[in-house]
Amino acid sequence: MVCFVGIDLAASMHRPTGIAALCNGKIFAKIVYTEKEILDFVLEHKPTLIAIDAPLTEPLSGSVRQAEKLLALLGIRTFPIKGFEGMELLLKRAKRLIREFDKVGLNYIETFPSPLRPKFKTKSKNPHIRDAIICANVAKLHFEKKTIGYGEKKEGLIFLPA
Repeated sequence: MVCFVGIDLAASMHRPTGIAALCNGKIFAKIVYTEKEILDFVLEHKPTLIAIDAPLTEPLSGSVRQAEKLLALLGIRTFPIKGFEGMELLLKRAKRLIREFDKVGLNYIETFPSPLRPKFKTKSKNPHIRDAIICANVAKLHFEKKTIGYGEKKEGLIFLPA
């Protein structure tokens, strides 16, 4: 079974994280809170690729990466990573999570589902699950080489559908 996982990561384990697996056309989704719950879900589904809605890298200088600057030119609003406490906490949590993914050899990318909501209609009323499902679809599209990476490789890329 080929699976792709999407994660709408919360900055704190006290807030809901949406997680979804897209496996052979079927969606499995839920709300989780801890890194252990995230890792357990991911390991259960053995994904080919994970797409995460969270910054995975920090800017080399300033408060935003080249990726955010390029998205802004396309009219896509993002938040600065540096100087914005919520984003700094999200980055720290994402780094902890991807360290765990690295330990078990999982592949992952960064994505940003907000501008994709009109294109990807989901039945879920929960915004975290909805964004996780969109992320899982981006992982699948990336695997199919149907995404564009915005930014610079050395600073981090945000992948969106081509």
